[in-house]
Amino acid sequence: MTTKPLYASDAYLTQCASVVVDITAEGIFLSETVFYPLGGGQAGDAGMLVTEGGETLFIADTRKTREGIYLGETAHVPADGQHDILSRLRKGDKVQARIDWEKRLRHMRLHTASHVAGAILGIETDGCSVTSAHARLDFVTTDPIDPEMLNHALEQVVIAGREVTLELTSVNEIERQPELLATVGSNLPVSDDAVRLVHIVGLDLQPCAGTHVRNTREIGGVRVKKIEKKSSRTRRVTLELIN
Repeated sequence: MTTKPLYASDAYLTQCASVVVDITAEGIFLSETVFYPLGGGQAGDAGMLVTEGGETLFIADTRKTREGIYLGETAHVPADGQHDILSRLRKGDKVQARIDWEKRLRHMRLHTASHVAGAILGIETDGCSVTSAHARLDFVTTDPIDPEMLNHALEQVVIAGREVTLELTSVNEIERQPELLATVGSNLPVSDDAVRLVHIVGLDLQPCAGTHVRNTREIGGVRVKKIEKKSSRTRRVTLELIN
């Protein structure tokens, strides 16, 4: 079983019709989904599943399973306190899967802003975390990072309205262009032997499986919340949205 990841080709899809494939202790498995699962530093989506009978089952999180027969599959994790609705849900039931769009859009804006910040600084990262509240990037450098410079540069890219597109390439091509890997020890987002690239036209091209806005103008107001020295070789930059 492989859940069709509709978000991978269109991050702006907010809902889809789907079928319940199975229900386990790890969550609910669907035939296809608009829910992005935790991964690549980006938080998993929340939202709801609406049954044909009109019942609403709230989803608190979405994750890839790490064990069992559904290893690596997308599990939709129900919020607590919904035992009655869950007990009536069956394999084969048709549902409407709907994400919390406001939360997802914040993920998309901050994830795209993270790519922009990385391109501006031109420094390898050793990890990234994107939530609806903030984005954190650990840059591998011993040099200080100027927040005013970064804020100004971020603002200029947002104003410029650079197009953000998705492209596919091969693992072999990535091996020939290791400079594409901005993250130390990064796992490539490979699907059907193709690597997914996020291209901020004229600025950045990186392998990434996350969700992003279509134009940097959609990032809107973003700024450096703080910069910390995490170790002798790492500086952590935290970004936040301001509107």
